[in-house]
Order: sequence, then C-alpha cells, then structure tokens
Amino acid sequence: MAMVKCMAVGTLVAIATLVPLSAHTGSGLENGRPLPSISTFDKPATNLDGSTDFYFSPTAPKGFKKNWIPAVPGKAWFAWFRLYAPLEPYFDKTWPLPDIEKVE
Repeated sequence: MAMVKCMAVGTLVAIATLVPLSAHTGSGLENGRPLPSISTFDKPATNLDGSTDFYFSPTAPKGFKKNWIPAVPGKAWFAWFRLYAPLEPYFDKTWPLPDIEKVE
C-alpha cells in the first residue's frame, strides 16, 4: 500500500479531525487505535507555512508519527474531514480542501 498525504491549513479552523472510514461499513476504520482518527487535539507537527500534512500508510513515515493515521492493507477506506468553528477563508471559499495525494 502506498503512502498518501492530505494537507490542511491549520489557521482556518479552531479544531479539525481527519477520520478514515471503512468503505464497507461507513464506520471508523479498524486500524488498531482506540480512535482511528487524528485531530488538532493530538497536536500534529505543522509546516512553516502553518499547514499540516497527514499521512495514511500501514507504517508511520520516519519523522511523522504524530501526523500518521494507520491504514490497513487490503481494507478500502475513505477520508472524512471535519471542521469545527471554521474561519472566513472556508466560508468565502478562498480555501478549498486539497485532495489527498499519493507520495513515494
């Protein structure tokens, strides 16, 4: 399974949560964590521009464990991105949520 990355700008919201959901059940992906998601409450590392990269893969990428969400090989999933208290760039549509992209 390839690693994929989703970038989100942290200055747009008070709280954000990224949840991988099972494509078969629609519930949280059983990935060995009590909560399959990652949230701003988890204090993931941010980039110099204020953005945050989240990684989905079977193993944590070196140096990015705080930003990693375990993916399960052979299990189909989709991402659910929840914004709590979004700021103006979300509402005036100057910030679109970027697509998840494959990284090598």
